[in-house]
Amino acid sequence: MLWLKEVVKTLPQNLDSGKKTRISITRKCMFQDYIEERKKKWFNSRQPLKVTFSGEPAIEDGGPLREFFTEVLKHIQQHLFPDGMPVNSMAALANNEFTVAGELMAASVVQDGIGSVSIDDWIPKACNEKYKGAIEEVRSCSTDEELRQVLMKDDILDILSFVGYRGGSSKETMSSKESISRPNAMTEFQTIIPM
Repeated sequence: MLWLKEVVKTLPQNLDSGKKTRISITRKCMFQDYIEERKKKWFNSRQPLKVTFSGEPAIEDGGPLREFFTEVLKHIQQHLFPDGMPVNSMAALANNEFTVAGELMAASVVQDGIGSVSIDDWIPKACNEKYKGAIEEVRSCSTDEELRQVLMKDDILDILSFVGYRGGSSKETMSSKESISRPNAMTEFQTIIPM
């Protein structure tokens, strides 16, 4: 099993770092501007972003990119995940805003857009032991019966309920172990992204 930190370290390999995708956005509508920019034919999500703010001189250091990621992630948290859970919005769903949010979160991590702190520094410090323990306990199960017993524990049920698990604990099998662990890992990750 790969832990979040190990997975994050593999993400930069997916970038085509030979070129950059240049986007020009306004400060008032960063998220919506990004959505419009990504619809353009030349946009390539596998290339690092180069951000310029409309009406401002281009700056060659990484400041605008970090500022973009900081502000757009704040917007995503406030509008799509205000209480840590996704909003119930058919408009956001229809406009692919959750997909775009996920792309931006991944891009922020891969392109060091979360500030000058390295990924190695902030993941270990911020890991929430409660979620990490729940993930480990579920992943360590080796039989269907053992998994069901773990899933019936009060503390595990509380965590699963918090992350949106709605399955039947007494009916789960080893084949569903990863899909049970994934929301816990995502919740752990959401708590460490500085927004």
